[in-house]
Amino acid sequence: RRYETFATLEDYRAWEAQANAVIAKVMPIVDRIGVGLALENHKDRTADEHLAVLQRYSSEHLGALIDPGNNMSLMETAQETVNKLGPYAMANSMKDMGVAPYADGFLLSEVRFGKGINDQKALFEIMRSHNPRINFVQEIITRDPLEIPVLTEAYWKTLPGIGAERLAAFMADVRAKASALPVITGLSPQQRLQAEEDNNRNTFEWAIAQFGAA
Repeated sequence: RRYETFATLEDYRAWEAQANAVIAKVMPIVDRIGVGLALENHKDRTADEHLAVLQRYSSEHLGALIDPGNNMSLMETAQETVNKLGPYAMANSMKDMGVAPYADGFLLSEVRFGKGINDQKALFEIMRSHNPRINFVQEIITRDPLEIPVLTEAYWKTLPGIGAERLAAFMADVRAKASALPVITGLSPQQRLQAEEDNNRNTFEWAIAQFGAA
């Protein structure tokens, strides 16, 4: 998580250079073998930054593993992320997200499909319009909500240029769409296991209802 791992913009840029060097080193191998390499947006790069990496190469074997929920931690809507990375869609990690405000920003939590603020089927259809062969892959993590401290100074040290306008708009959306979020702290190990089992079974049921197949 960019806003937690790196204390300064210089620290982040050093990681970015290292990560880009790894991609540059493996791409000749990827192209020679002909295997697909899908890079996930993982709370590290904005969609625009991720797109810039993909556009640096003209390889048909390099694409995006799109997670519509991850970049919400960088104050991007799922729709924005999918629209920007959709032309490079190679794989996905679909998860519905719930939000709620807290003192230092907002809480972000994986919730049962259909209970969050993102239309997973519509987002997937955008990806499939670019890549008809893409499969729908579901993800739901049973855990306490993540704290996204957008109202603290530390959060902004590695994210220059986003601006107060986006912050205001995103927080307004959070307040408008806030809901009670699942919490597992306080549950026994058996209760946690059952909650995870129930959540995963629920995602399968959602998929059957949406797509007509298990």
